[in-house]
Amino acid sequence: MRRRTILFGCALVLFCAAWWFVDLRAKRYVPEPRISSSVCLQSNPPALRPPTFPQSSGTPRHLLNSNSVPEWLALRKAARDAAPEQMAERWRTPIDFFGKVVDENENPIAEADVVFIWTDLSADGTSRQAAKSNGDGFFQLSGAKGYDLGVSVSKEGYYPYRDNPRGFTYGDPDGPFHPDVSQPVIFRLRKKGKAEPLVVLKQPGIGKWLTYPLPRDGNPIEISLETGKQTVLGMGDMRVELIAPLGKLDFRLKYDWQVKISVLGGGLVEALEEFPFQAPEQGYKPAMEIIRTANDSRWFDQVEQSYYFRLKSGKFGYVKMLVTANDRAHFGILAYVNPRGSRNLEFDPALELKRSGPE
Repeated sequence: MRRRTILFGCALVLFCAAWWFVDLRAKRYVPEPRISSSVCLQSNPPALRPPTFPQSSGTPRHLLNSNSVPEWLALRKAARDAAPEQMAERWRTPIDFFGKVVDENENPIAEADVVFIWTDLSADGTSRQAAKSNGDGFFQLSGAKGYDLGVSVSKEGYYPYRDNPRGFTYGDPDGPFHPDVSQPVIFRLRKKGKAEPLVVLKQPGIGKWLTYPLPRDGNPIEISLETGKQTVLGMGDMRVELIAPLGKLDFRLKYDWQVKISVLGGGLVEALEEFPFQAPEQGYKPAMEIIRTANDSRWFDQVEQSYYFRLKSGKFGYVKMLVTANDRAHFGILAYVNPRGSRNLEFDPALELKRSGPE
């Protein structure tokens, strides 16, 4: 009898344990609702804010080619497709636009080529339309619907200005663009002049800087601005002297450095224009100094500046200079020289003259 009682007790314990284990597994594996990673569930979802168009000259080529959709557009389309109807409605915002094209003297330009590209709910995610400016330089777009608009203006025989506006957002309720026919958006183009054959000092084939190692102890280097070759002291056109700490530099720390750039027998004038096509007659200084101190809030170990120059031979040119004052200190130039002595520096690649410097 006692043995039977013990066996019954053991069986009861095993049954309870098995029931507890099955119940635990059932609770552990009850499937929970799954949320798609492409949808963010929020009580107040943020407004879609598509990136504006790049600030570059001309229409971005990838926007004109429907077979090549940029990554940001693909992501934005995914967000648009996942958005609730009230969000998608912003992509149906009416788009009207009024613009005017003028030259460097504020004169209207007729027959300028205009390209509109706007983001919308179409299958491609964007729509496109071309137009021409009229005799008063005016152009417009009406009847489109979308979120934002990119506008590109160009004309054969003209240069576009870098600061021409590019992107306009219509679907953002916090700050939409408001078109006004009485105040059209101004786009500026500069008429091309007569280019002259120029010698270009650059790396062959890639159009980038010619570079030269720079000592950091103040010992100068000299460069010919007619050939691009580094010369012995006393034989060059441009002299560069850098003073910076010697030894291994900690990139996390600021330090004092300075550079002096001289044109021997000639001079430099800082070039601030967007189109440096005409060297000035006067105002040249024999040397320019750039000083950076460790307590400068805008400190950097590199500086890039542009200058007109006049050589002792009487020739004129334009140079972009890059000075790097770190462990790999070097000096770089990208220069254009008129070998005829004219101050005209407007460049046409078809008229580029071969230099006699290192290839």
